[in-house]
Amino acid sequence: MKKFTHSKWFYRILSFFFAILLYFNANNAMNTSTNNVKPLENKSNYTEIVNNIPITFNYDAKNYYLTANVSKVSVTLSSMNKVLLDMEAKQQTRQLKVVADLRGYGPGTYTVALKVKNLNHAIDAQLGLKSVQVKLEKKVTRTMNISTNIDDSWTTKGNQLKSIEMTPQSVTVTGGANEMARLTKVQATVAKRPLDKTITMRAPLKALDAQGNHLNVDLNQNFVTITVVIDSPMKKIPLNLIQKGVLPANVTSYQLLCDTQEIQINGTKKQLEEMKECNVPIDISNITHTTTKQINLNLPKGITANINKINVTIIPKSDKKETSY
Repeated sequence: MKKFTHSKWFYRILSFFFAILLYFNANNAMNTSTNNVKPLENKSNYTEIVNNIPITFNYDAKNYYLTANVSKVSVTLSSMNKVLLDMEAKQQTRQLKVVADLRGYGPGTYTVALKVKNLNHAIDAQLGLKSVQVKLEKKVTRTMNISTNIDDSWTTKGNQLKSIEMTPQSVTVTGGANEMARLTKVQATVAKRPLDKTITMRAPLKALDAQGNHLNVDLNQNFVTITVVIDSPMKKIPLNLIQKGVLPANVTSYQLLCDTQEIQINGTKKQLEEMKECNVPIDISNITHTTTKQINLNLPKGITANINKINVTIIPKSDKKETSY
């Protein structure tokens, strides 16, 4: 026995025993220390309130039409990580979604809880609204021609409404069965204005019932382009160039030349009947050599023409032969 206690194996076994003992003591001390440490309190140093986050509604969109009392909510975000918080606060880098899950729901009215999805575990979120009221109806789709509130009473005196052209001419309307049953027309509504010439405008579309009430449905087009074609009475009349002013010395007369012989005018039927020609006064004062002037046409009120200005060449005449300049 004495021989064994002094052997190498004895010291090896003894060393191994103490090593195991030290390992368990250290591990137990570590566990004790860990158990005595209080967890960090969930304190958030940064807070952001994000408004108008759209609600994602999960439902059978193929067969049902959904309406909700709200479609957007606010969310208060808080985190100790400012970078992550800023990313979620910005729409361009936001990952979180607010979801209302209606999968498996049939027609009816429901109050559905809202949940935040895809949120980083380092960020806390508090919804400004906990639930949303939702109505599911059977989906109905119809194609409707577009009408407008423009009529003949909008045209000014002497003009006629020739046609109204719309692009597109029809739209697809989708909605719940109850709202679609009330649908009477889809109208392009514009503010009333006097129409004295052809005009093109862009107008919003509204789905209306028989009483003119707006319906809560979806249109595949929200605007229409309208061209209102106005037919105005017109006729062609000659230009009558009239010399006025004081003749300068050595000038006995003038020759007035114009490359435009007649103009097209528009107005009421009575105005057109009364107007036989367009008088154009030409002031020749101090003109001693050939000159070209641009003259504005002075038309009676209510009369319009296809041109507003003409070029007139004024050639002086005298007893002596005209000197060239």
